[in-house]
Amino acid sequence: MSSRARTLANFGDGIATADIGDGQITTAKIADGDVTSAKLFSGFANGITMADQYRLSANVSCSGTITSNIERVDDASFGRIGTGITESSGTFSFPETGIYLVQVDTILDIAAGDGSAGVATNITTDNSSYSPRAVANDGNQSGTAAVGAASSTAFVDVTDVSNVKVQFETSSLSAGSNIIGNTSQNLTSFTFIRLGDT
Repeated sequence: MSSRARTLANFGDGIATADIGDGQITTAKIADGDVTSAKLFSGFANGITMADQYRLSANVSCSGTITSNIERVDDASFGRIGTGITESSGTFSFPETGIYLVQVDTILDIAAGDGSAGVATNITTDNSSYSPRAVANDGNQSGTAAVGAASSTAFVDVTDVSNVKVQFETSSLSAGSNIIGNTSQNLTSFTFIRLGDT
C-alpha cells in the first residue's frame, strides 16, 4: 500500500478543514458546477443587484404626494441594474426583498419668504400607512425668489415587496414655489440601489 493510500485511510469518512493546508485548494481542483449561485451569492456578498433612477419630468408646484410628472431616466447614457423599480401613480414598488438606499436630490425654486420647502421620503410597511423617513428641505427668508438644492437618503429594509413601498411628498410650497423637473436631465431625481439581502 502506498504512503498516500495509508494517509487517506486515516481520515475515515472525511477530511477535516484543519487537515487541509493553506493554499491547497486551487481552481483546477474544483469541479465545474460544484460552486453554485447559492454558495456565491448569499447575505451581503451579492453586491449590487438592482439600481434604478427616476426623475421629475416637469415642475411640481403644489404640496402633497407626487403622483405625476414622474419618469424613469431615459437618456442614451442611462443604464440600470436588474429589473428596476416600478412606479404607479407616485407609488414606488421594489422588485425583490433587500436593504435599499433611497436617495432624493432636488432643485427648488423658492418664492420670496417661503421659509421651508422640500420633498419627504415616505415609507409604508403595510401598504397603507406612510410615514416620513427623510426630508430634502430648503428655505428662503429673503424678499426675492431664490433657487436652492437639497438632498436626503434613507435605508429601507424591504422584507415584503407587497407591503413595503415608497412615495415622495412635497411640503410647505407657498404660491410661486416649485420643485424643479426636466425631461432631459436630472434636476429632481429619485435613486434606488439595492445594497444587499435583508
